[in-house]
Amino acid sequence: MKTPRAVGFLQAVGIALYVSGFASIIAFVEQSAFFKDFDPSFPLGPIMFLLAFIISATTCSLLMFGYPFYLFMHEKKKEALHIVLWSVGWLALIFLVVLVSTLLLFA
Repeated sequence: MKTPRAVGFLQAVGIALYVSGFASIIAFVEQSAFFKDFDPSFPLGPIMFLLAFIISATTCSLLMFGYPFYLFMHEKKKEALHIVLWSVGWLALIFLVVLVSTLLLFA
């Protein structure tokens, strides 16, 4: 049986890995020789930003709410709510661990 705590943890780790991967790709592309002199002018810069934001929001929404929505539609509302709350809690804990680690490493 999948416990809400375990599912929430997996969802939070999935989101953290997605965000880390996305940020790493952006940093790599930004420093690559191919894009070294690339300066997106108006309206290309805002368009690229908004498209990346929408893709990220959709991906994170699916990771966070996909399974709880499925449970909610199958009349398991309490379990769905517990999974969302555990996911938020685990994600907050991951954020705090990354924040404290960053402050200790670069302070």
